Amino acid sequence: MFDVAVVNVAFPDILSDFEITSADGSWMVSLYDILFGSLLVVAGKTADSVGRRKALRIGQDSATSCILTAWHTVMADLEPLMHRCFTCRRSR
Repeated sequence: MFDVAVVNVAFPDILSDFEITSADGSWMVSLYDILFGSLLVVAGKTADSVGRRKALRIGQDSATSCILTAWHTVMADLEPLMHRCFTCRRSR
């Protein structure tokens, strides 16, 4: 429930940063709450089915693969920019 509290505290800043109405923002927070709760239910059911240690390992592996995929995507986008920066410095 800590995550939900953080989202609710950040709600005014989210509204102003994304320039959305309060009604649209309320829908976003409600959707976040539902998805987060659903994830907890699925994680609990998985832990009951396969065991706590295996469920923890599945979660760790999933998080690691998501992080590595995001890192690879960011680095792929930054590589041409870095190449241009370093090429410009060498030519001076």
